Order: sequence, then structure tokens, then C-alpha cells
Amino acid sequence: MLSCGAAWAYPKFIGLGYTSCITCHYSPTGGGALNDYGRALYAVEIAQKPFWEKKKSTDELGQESGFLGSKPLPYWIRPGIKYRRLVQQINPGSGTAKRDGDYWMQMDLNLNFFTSEEQTKGLITTLEYLHNPKAITPNRTLSHEGDLQHFALREYFWRQQIDDSRWISVGFMDKPFGIKHADHTAFNRTVLPLAQNDQVHGAMYSHYGKKTELHAMAYLGNLQRPGDQQQPGASAVFEFEPVEKIRYGVSGLYEKVENSDDIYGLSAHTKVGLLDHNAWMFEAGTKRQKEWTPFLFSQMSLLLTQGLYLEPSVQYSQSDLTAQGVRQMRSGMGLLYFPFQRLELRSQLLYYSTSQQNSIGSDTWIVQAQIHLSL
Repeated sequence: MLSCGAAWAYPKFIGLGYTSCITCHYSPTGGGALNDYGRALYAVEIAQKPFWEKKKSTDELGQESGFLGSKPLPYWIRPGIKYRRLVQQINPGSGTAKRDGDYWMQMDLNLNFFTSEEQTKGLITTLEYLHNPKAITPNRTLSHEGDLQHFALREYFWRQQIDDSRWISVGFMDKPFGIKHADHTAFNRTVLPLAQNDQVHGAMYSHYGKKTELHAMAYLGNLQRPGDQQQPGASAVFEFEPVEKIRYGVSGLYEKVENSDDIYGLSAHTKVGLLDHNAWMFEAGTKRQKEWTPFLFSQMSLLLTQGLYLEPSVQYSQSDLTAQGVRQMRSGMGLLYFPFQRLELRSQLLYYSTSQQNSIGSDTWIVQAQIHLSL
């Protein structure tokens, strides 16, 4: 399926000067719930100022960005709600045009608990309501029967600050690797097991230096799955910032696979802030499991006006470097619009092609539209 996965992170905001995900997110590598600063930033710098609040100052907008608006919550809890839906049509305007589907992509309740006002220690959790329980694969729902089969825990981990630059996180969470961006169906997320439901149980060490950032994780695999399907391993990502708004990174991954070849992954990436609020992201990598599977990902984010971005992108992967390998190309042009804090609208035109030596390839055009509510 070519539909975009749930949005978890926006590394494109390096164009605004924000290079570390933990600045705005509770998760060390980005995604999931926004912290108080991230909510205020969303209201003031990212989204357009609502026409009915034109007279309000940026300070007032930031103060009203909380879960209950300007009403403060106790320091020990930070809730959040996320809803995302997508519709898409395949080959629009042609005789074979069809509406492929209406996807309920995300309905999450974030409940985050802390032991102090500084929020240096806390339990981060995301409970998801599933429109289609099978869509959570390879994770599992809370129950196979009754109402609980429509619920799953997407993440639950304890995070704790050691000092000004170091954090430890332990629990069920995403693996650190490459560019963690909004589209979990992109080739740099799906060639390796890094997609929307590929969380694992493990421990992650995070270090934030003045010019460097490191996340390293050892994991037992997904302990909710049968023992021979858990796939324990390790992954890490390291980034270096030689000058302001330019980051270079390298990543590595290893997973043990029962009754099959183990998985090895390598990649290099760059994130560049261009002029004022624009950005370019690029990642090139490969997976090694029986064969080499290379992949490329490139996306630009061009600011048209505050809250509105134009996003051209190109992706490529090849299942095998021999003549028998299936080559996939995916390019697109998207619009990302934040009319006000709490609402995101996204539209995208995609061209998807596959080819293989001595066979006839396929070409597909896809039009997508998304709505994302974040409370």
C-alpha cells in the first residue's frame, strides 16, 4: 500500500533551526506526543495565526497551546490526542481510475506521567484505537476477543535524564536509525524493519552534545510475538553538525532472525536548513539479508508562507543488485498546510513505478489527501 503512515516526526524543521527531536518531543528520537515547548512552537512558529486571533501576541498563542488551552495541568501528567485519516485515488482521470480506500490511520491517546516539574523522569505511553485490528501487525492488540481487540499499546517506556547531555530510555519504542520522518511507508523506513509498527523492547542511550547527537539501542525484539519471531538486535544513529543547520549522520542495525539470514542495515544521511525555514533531507542506505537491497530517499520542504509547505520527494529501492532485482521508483509533489495549531492538512500526487529486466514494468499515479487533528 502506498498510503503515508502516521506522522511521528518532522526533521524538516531543521530549517527553523531545530536539530534535536527532544526539543519538542518526549521521545528522544522524535515522534509521538509534543512536550509543552513543542506545543508552543507549533502555535507560534509553524502554524498560521488563526484569523480569529489576529490581535493576539505570540506569547498569548503559546500560552494557549496546552491540552486544555490556557488552563494549566498538574506537572505530573501530560495527555494528548491524535487523529489521522487518509483518502486516496489510483490513476485519477483514466479509464481505470478507482478510489482505493479511506484509511483511518491513527487514533492515539498519549498519557505521559512525570515525577517532577522538570520532567526529567517519566513514563511515556501511547494507547491506540484500531479501526482495523489486523493493521497493527507485527505488534499485537490488547486482546484477541471483545472490545479490547481494537486497542493496542504503540509505545510505553521510561525515560530518565542522567545529566545535561545524557538520557536513558527503557521499554517498548522505535529503533534509532536514519531519518525518522512522517512517512512510514517510505523506502528508507520499510526496506529495513523501521515502519509504523516495528517497535521493540529494549534500552536506549542518548547523548546530546553541542555539535553531535548519538542514540544507541540494544533490544530483545518484540516480546509480544512468539519467541522465534522476536528478532533481537541493536541499532544506532550518530549525527554531526559542522555548521549551523547542516547535519550529517550515519546509522547501523543488526537483527537476529530465527530460521533465516540475519538482517544488517547501514545508511548515511544529511539534513540541511536552506535559507529561511526551507530544508532538504537525503538518506542512502542498504539492507543485507541474503541479497543487498539499496535504497535512496530525498525530500525538500519549501516554505510558501507561514504554515504552508511545498514538498517534492524522490525515492528508490532495488530488491537485489543482480539483473533479477525489482527496481522501485516513487516520486511525488505534496502540500503540507497548518492552518492553525492542532490541525494539519496534507495533499500529495505520487508516481510509482516498478521494473525488472526482461519483464514489463508497471506505472501508477496516486492522489492522496490527509487530515490530522492533534489535541
